[in-house]
Amino acid sequence: MSTNPLKRKQDKVSRQEQGLSIREWGPDWRCSVMYAILTEIAESTPEEHHEILEAYAHWLSILKDLDLLEAYQLKPLVDGRKLVKDFETNNGPWVGKALRLIIAWQLENPDNLNPEAAISENREKIIGLIQDEKQSRPSNAKGNGNNHEGKKKNKEKKEKN
Repeated sequence: MSTNPLKRKQDKVSRQEQGLSIREWGPDWRCSVMYAILTEIAESTPEEHHEILEAYAHWLSILKDLDLLEAYQLKPLVDGRKLVKDFETNNGPWVGKALRLIIAWQLENPDNLNPEAAISENREKIIGLIQDEKQSRPSNAKGNGNNHEGKKKNKEKKEKN
């Protein structure tokens, strides 16, 4: 998927996709857009300049109308600790992936600030992430994903000494 917003029809791109792109580009996304504009202007004929500027202006007005100009700052409705607790499993890479799902849901549902709704709508996908991670973890890995017991034994050893 191209991240250049002008390579596709901006009006057809979802709020979610636009917001995820802004998040991926980060806080300096405006500088990147300015660079893209200048590059396109430099590589085009003078007759094309107006069209290029209008296309970017139109895209930026769409972002403003969708309230996405600061999408890179959007925080998930839930934090990783809540997900670990709700899904009764250990922390791991799945948490970051699950939080990205939550953010994507928030971008599609900007008026719904209910964390439980965000989790509920993504429950099956999150369970899939957890299962994928458990399957990819070697069964003979140290601690077998249960760090609590290992920490408890280490504490008992230290207390004996």
